[in-house]
Amino acid sequence: MRCPHCSEPLEPGWKHCPACEKKAPTLEDCPTCGFSVISYWMKCPSCGTALSGGGADPSAASPLSSWPAGEAARPPEGQMEGGMAGSPAAPPVPEPQPAAFDPMRIPDGRWVEPREFGRYRLQRMIGGGSHGAVWEATEEDSGETLALKIVPGYGRASRMRKRILDQRRLLADEGCRAYVLEAGAPDVLVRNGMDWLLLPMERAEKSLRDWLLETHHDVAGRLEAGVRLFSDACRGVASLHERGVTHLGLKPENLLLIRNPDAAEADPERRLPFRVKVGDPALGLYLIPLEPESAPAAWHATRVPMYCAPELIQAPRLKDVGSSADLYSLGAILYEILEGDPPFGGIVEDILWKHRNMEPMEIRGDVPRSLCGIALRCLDKLPGERPASPEEVEHLLMEAFVEERAFRKAEQDDTLDAWMGFLAVFPQGYRMEEARKRRDALQASPAPRTPVASPVGRAATDGDAPPLSMEAGPSRLVEAFAADAEDTDESPEAQAVEVNARDGLEYVWVPAGQFEMGRSHGDEKAGDSEKPRHAVRLTGGFWLCRTPVTVEAFRRFVEDTGRWFPYPPDCNVGWLMGTYPMVNVTWEEVKAYCRWVGGRLPTEAEWEYAARAGTKAKYWWGDEIDPQCAWCVDNSDLRLHEVGELRANPWGFQDILGHVWEWCEDWYGQDYYKDSPARDPLGPEEGRFRVLRGGSWRNFAWNLRVSLRNRNIPRYRSDNNGFRPRLSRLPGS
Repeated sequence: MRCPHCSEPLEPGWKHCPACEKKAPTLEDCPTCGFSVISYWMKCPSCGTALSGGGADPSAASPLSSWPAGEAARPPEGQMEGGMAGSPAAPPVPEPQPAAFDPMRIPDGRWVEPREFGRYRLQRMIGGGSHGAVWEATEEDSGETLALKIVPGYGRASRMRKRILDQRRLLADEGCRAYVLEAGAPDVLVRNGMDWLLLPMERAEKSLRDWLLETHHDVAGRLEAGVRLFSDACRGVASLHERGVTHLGLKPENLLLIRNPDAAEADPERRLPFRVKVGDPALGLYLIPLEPESAPAAWHATRVPMYCAPELIQAPRLKDVGSSADLYSLGAILYEILEGDPPFGGIVEDILWKHRNMEPMEIRGDVPRSLCGIALRCLDKLPGERPASPEEVEHLLMEAFVEERAFRKAEQDDTLDAWMGFLAVFPQGYRMEEARKRRDALQASPAPRTPVASPVGRAATDGDAPPLSMEAGPSRLVEAFAADAEDTDESPEAQAVEVNARDGLEYVWVPAGQFEMGRSHGDEKAGDSEKPRHAVRLTGGFWLCRTPVTVEAFRRFVEDTGRWFPYPPDCNVGWLMGTYPMVNVTWEEVKAYCRWVGGRLPTEAEWEYAARAGTKAKYWWGDEIDPQCAWCVDNSDLRLHEVGELRANPWGFQDILGHVWEWCEDWYGQDYYKDSPARDPLGPEEGRFRVLRGGSWRNFAWNLRVSLRNRNIPRYRSDNNGFRPRLSRLPGS
């Protein structure tokens, strides 16, 4: 039994609710059928008899259709069954009344004959929880089959409906629907003196809980599939957080698996016929009688004890709980995928105590330590020590999987070159110590070094640029760039265009030359980092991609290396638009792409040399913005577009200003121009940020100036960040 004022669970005999301190209801028996009823109910939900003060005809039949076979009525207390001689005198037992249809109480199992309930025809009960029952139902007007959540309103259904409508307006856009369960407008239905809230939603194949139970016998075998499903869940939670919604009720039961027959076509990296969508976002907050911001957080914690964050148990009010609570719940779900069981078990009180005071047990030994570390980091008791966002959790998972595959490949080859290549790509990885030990052992051995396949999944070729570590010193960088210059003895003609067979994109030849780098003539908006203007000479020519790398080209990279696509932007759901620029990629990911394609990122000097294309104005076309030359906030409609739609600069490069910021090779230095070298500058030796150049579709025109310098951390993702590779020679040439 629950308090009618705040829904706090109540024990029999309590006179007041411990949460809201209001008078608690009492349990009574219906005088007709003996069904247990709460004192404030107007009618018995079993037989329809009017209760005290109800004002209804006690003999009136229920307006709802009855069960095929109603349960026999229980004799009133004090009368022995069958009216045996010597039993206390009692009024005659009335004839059993047909039981009213209660969608929350199914006496004969889950399958029932179809029932009309408002404008829906209920087919069968498919689930339930602390708030209500979920039915498979058919909508009368459209004939559509959907899932219908039926929640008892206790007189508050209309108010709950308004709250849910306000929330669902926030989640109605296309980007959110890709990873959040689609839901229709809620209805309110009054039947038999009871109000019901009807919540129609997309019909799911099963829940993640069902999938976990089906695969419980093979926890090790389900690992990769489970992490891919979990990745979808991260994207759904990220969509909610972007719109200011915190779920606060994440559990495997409301992560729904939607069958997607076109999954392989829409997402080539996916090997599963399902996509996970997040259901019931913040639903519990809207079904409580108090205002969500004022409700006690501990009340909500009892609804999801296995997966609730410590702050959800300890905070005085729900509004004091931040979105990091969802990261903790995600960590508990990932822990269960990896281990086979949730991090804590027991009765509700024990579980809540363990969430506050105990650390989870060590995950079984055959699970990669990198994945275990991500789950345990999400389960940190302090919100500030968890990952910053669901996107970061997904990124860490992708890195862990790629690192694990590379480590196994290096283990298989077990040569010095293999381990050095692994450490160059993953200098701070979870397997770093093991790789270093094996490298040191091989260095001490007289065994000869032999070339091996690269750790990202393909054989190395002569056209590969040497992998550059983020820890590489200046001499290492100089050697690598010098090697690039040596490869260009036979220079093609200026502005020659060739197709790279590996990624299918066109590359333009940029000859060696000299230009003025930094603040353009007459540019009053130039910042200190763009000054002083200085002469730079590039001693070697190079190939540079004509446009930013497209989704279709990145798809080739994903298929060839076994990597994953990052979270898609709202304007390219499912990465369906193959000619859009590839975005949401970190500096480390674009470096891996450039190594795969046979090159690297351009230095900041190389990028500006190609962008200016011999011009000296603020933009390559002049000093005023031209909507035919670059996408910015003035003409982009605040979304991405196909690459190559606008005019090219004098050397043939398109979208080099506007559309997407482009990652460069260099570390960022605010004052680097003051003492940078005049020949082939490589940027500072170390730093915190990597350089971004060119401006984007969501920036104002002044951010597209060719000299403007931007920067961000290497692991930063954004839907307006892209890149274009730089090659010394094309593969096969």
